[in-house]
Formats: sequence, C-alpha cells, structure tokens
Amino acid sequence: MGLRSWMADLGLVSKQQGGPHYEAQPDSPFQYRLEHWDAGKGRGRGYLVVRNADGQTLSWQTLPRSHGLESIGVVGEKYQGRLEALQDGAFSPGRPLQLIREPKNRYDPNAVAVFDAGSTLHVGYLPKGDAARITKKLDAGKDLRCYAIWETLEGRRRVQLRLLLLGENASVEIQE
Repeated sequence: MGLRSWMADLGLVSKQQGGPHYEAQPDSPFQYRLEHWDAGKGRGRGYLVVRNADGQTLSWQTLPRSHGLESIGVVGEKYQGRLEALQDGAFSPGRPLQLIREPKNRYDPNAVAVFDAGSTLHVGYLPKGDAARITKKLDAGKDLRCYAIWETLEGRRRVQLRLLLLGENASVEIQE
C-alpha cells in the first residue's frame, strides 16, 4: 500500500490563490502535514502540503527543500503507451513510487525514470533540469522517498502526475 491516498500537479494551491485554509497545529511533532483536496469538476485531486505552525497551504513551487520537501511534475506520460500505464491504481495520489536512474539513456545521461513501487510500470521521467539535481542525490546514496501527490484529470482519466520527494530530514504527516 502506500502512505494512504494523497498528492499533486496544478500549481494553484496556495492560500493566496484561493486554496483551502487549515487550522494551525503548532503542538504536532511534525513540521508539515498533507491534507486531501479535490480541485473539483474533474480537474485533479491529491494532497496539499500544509505548514503545521500556521496552517498555511504551500504551493508546489515554494516547498522548502531545506526541510526535505520537493514537488516535481512528471514529463513524457503521453509517449510509448505510458498514458495507459498511468491509469493503474499504483499511480493514485498517496502511492509510493520508484525513481530509477538511466545513465545509459541516449537522450540524457542524468535521466530519472518514474515507475510504480514494484518497478514494473513506467510512466515518464523527471524533467531534465530536475533530473540532473536528483541524480546527484541518488548517486550519493541519499534517502529519497517518492510519492504520487497529485493527479491531473481529463474527464475520469489521469493525464499528468506530480510527485512529492521526501528527503531524510522531512517531517511530514498525512491527514485524511
């Protein structure tokens, strides 16, 4: 299973942009929590990252890497039958995923492929700029956990996926 149902891709999720407001939980042992959210009208669903100290919903672009949090959109989902693989429940928000280096990739020696937890279904790659940075972490043996955080929908079909990467110092809890 995974860290329950959660995660993300629209980039419209800060409190200033109309996202939901959550109560502060300053007594929590975690710095951040994940709250389930549905964008409605079949646009997308997954999890938002909320800072416990003040209840502020953080946008994907502003997650604090220094706290071991990072969100990256998957690319290449529409190629080579990957869109069909993306429909598998293994890519639902909240599910753990695998990042697999492809140093012999003919297009990019820093390529990082995104697979389901069992490493059988391939749905895309990290964008080139992100892959170069993440490759360094993977090659250095850094503990990097990866989860689907958001799914963008067209009708009822998943067409894009956003990931949440948790570093070794990430302090996150999941709220249903």
